[in-house]
Amino acid sequence: MQLVVSIGLLAPSAVKKRYHRSYKLSSCFCFLFFFSILISCSSDDDIPSLKNCMPFSLRTSSWGISDSVVFEYNSVKRLERILLYNNKTLQQTNRVTYDSDNKLIQYTQTYTNSAEPFQTHDVIYDSKGKPAYTNVWESDTSLPPAVITYTHNGTGRLVTKENNKTGYFWHYQYNDHDNVIKTFYKNPLLSGEVLGRENHTFDDRPTFYTNSPELTILFIYILGFEPSKNNVMTSTIRWGDPGYQEPSPRAISHTLLYDDNGLITSDVSQGSTVQGEFFYEDVIYDCQ
Repeated sequence: MQLVVSIGLLAPSAVKKRYHRSYKLSSCFCFLFFFSILISCSSDDDIPSLKNCMPFSLRTSSWGISDSVVFEYNSVKRLERILLYNNKTLQQTNRVTYDSDNKLIQYTQTYTNSAEPFQTHDVIYDSKGKPAYTNVWESDTSLPPAVITYTHNGTGRLVTKENNKTGYFWHYQYNDHDNVIKTFYKNPLLSGEVLGRENHTFDDRPTFYTNSPELTILFIYILGFEPSKNNVMTSTIRWGDPGYQEPSPRAISHTLLYDDNGLITSDVSQGSTVQGEFFYEDVIYDCQ
């Protein structure tokens, strides 16, 4: 059962079995092809057999109250719930809702001891199928929601987002590989945009949520991950977010680890953590 694997209630052999499902995908190929996948693949397009690999669980200290996260899917690999645990105790259940076209249109966050969500995100799409804006409702739904609007470039990458309630503004600048190299911020106290973050180097692997369209929408548009194609390796942080300026610029180096299929399993900082960063370890994939 998915729940117990991630929080460690089953024997270690049960966890290993799920991990090895990913490993065995590549064992059916000849060694030379397997070796070339590990060494030279530049994107998930080069390893189509791994496109069915979805993140099942991970450990993190960067996601609020939780220390581990479980992703639950339905029979056709559509995301249904995200469960947040702390010390093996369920703290939060987050659910997704789809429209008739199978687009994610709502994400609700509910604490275990509450019957009602403490926050609800309604996603509205434009004519091209990209999120146009999100209404973010707090538990008191009699109050108007925060409205976060988005714009995209010609290839569909997120370029700007703005929160009408806080006045916070994000502007992403990309390189030729669809990775964000600079993030500019603006808030009501600033006269113009400021450089908040520079990403200097990236790996050549997809993010852990790439294979799930719903998780991609969730992490980029709702949880606010930077919308890069690959995983950042080194960066300089000047502002943690549009409302928080670091006392001085901070150089961040990421240690990235991968499984035997080349899928990322860990992203941790060499130095101290920074506001706005998300670090995680022990990503387990389900590749059935």
